[in-house]
Amino acid sequence: DGTFEALQELANVNPKLIIKQIIYDDFRFDVAKNDALSLVPEDVDFCLAPDMDEHFSINTLPYLEYLNSIKYFDNLTCDRLDINSYNVRLGPSKNHPAFNKIHRRNCYNWKHPVYEYLDFTPNYRKEILEYSSEIFLIHNQKEKPREDLYVKLMKKEAELNKNNTWNLFYYLYYLNNVNTKSSNLEFNKYIEFYLENEKLKDEKYNLLYSAAKQKGFKWKIVKHQKDKK
Repeated sequence: DGTFEALQELANVNPKLIIKQIIYDDFRFDVAKNDALSLVPEDVDFCLAPDMDEHFSINTLPYLEYLNSIKYFDNLTCDRLDINSYNVRLGPSKNHPAFNKIHRRNCYNWKHPVYEYLDFTPNYRKEILEYSSEIFLIHNQKEKPREDLYVKLMKKEAELNKNNTWNLFYYLYYLNNVNTKSSNLEFNKYIEFYLENEKLKDEKYNLLYSAAKQKGFKWKIVKHQKDKK
């Protein structure tokens, strides 16, 4: 997708940039990002992990250094600015874990094959999040993501791991928007499982719940609380 070539251009002006190309037979975004994370020295305190079409506001590094000197935290979250979208400001990012991209080196792994996010790994304590309205993650997407790759990854994960409701939401959301005969059949294949097993009843859940009702989907097992009189 041009990422490797873009990194090579950056390396011409920044000799500290480490570039390693890995060709995957079975690509997943979380595997690729965890491989990249493994290249970061263990004694590094924090990692900043924007995508190639993202960058942090220029005040981010000095602000991170200052904040780290006065308090402990695992992840510094901020709002994202989608500068090519009419809905420019998204956040706070604590509501969008995929935006949380400033993190301690040794406390996280990337999770999920697509629409990946950082998963806090220590099981002996709670994650400490720090939110700042002073810095921004700036998203300058000039080209649409590779839809064929995203759909392939979501479909495969749904088939292999239906319990992954994070992935299932995005797959069902895509199928609902496509709205063809074949996509509706695939939608019906997974929607009841998602609605019965998604623990977080948030706006994403409500969106798919409403979509299922509009499609006339009938629940066979559980009568949902929303439909109870």
